[in-house]
Amino acid sequence: MNIIICGYGKMGHELEKELKNHNLFIVSKETNLTFNDIEDSIDVIIDFSYPDMISKIEDFLNKNKSTSLIIGTTSYNE
Repeated sequence: MNIIICGYGKMGHELEKELKNHNLFIVSKETNLTFNDIEDSIDVIIDFSYPDMISKIEDFLNKNKSTSLIIGTTSYNE
């Protein structure tokens, strides 16, 4: 399974440790990911970044319909 961790703070680091224990492949682990260089097929994006990243994530998801999203980011508003 190919995973992107978007937001590489405390939660991102802990998530990376856990994913490595299960032999899952982390394609990228960044907070300010642009998604421009992602060539692999991505199964899931796990987002712990910040609310402004959602538009970049949404653009990627619109082009990659089979990618799932888990949002752990707080401070979203309408």
